[in-house]
Amino acid sequence: MPRSVTEPSDYEPSEEMSVIGYLLAAMTAILLLPLLPFLAVLWVFDRLFGGNRVERTVKRVEYRTESSGNE
Repeated sequence: MPRSVTEPSDYEPSEEMSVIGYLLAAMTAILLLPLLPFLAVLWVFDRLFGGNRVERTVKRVEYRTESSGNE
């Protein structure tokens, strides 16, 4: 345990800081609302033209064969 000048205090939640956090989160959400239509359009295009990402990723994998020579 580190040595300190004061004894450790118990954690006490601060209602004021919680309210400030919720207000900041609400303001951020309100500011990001205008981006929602653009994100929805991008999501639709991705669903229509994005293809199957898992299948594309698996097709790109190249497996190395075991070699008996020096590496």
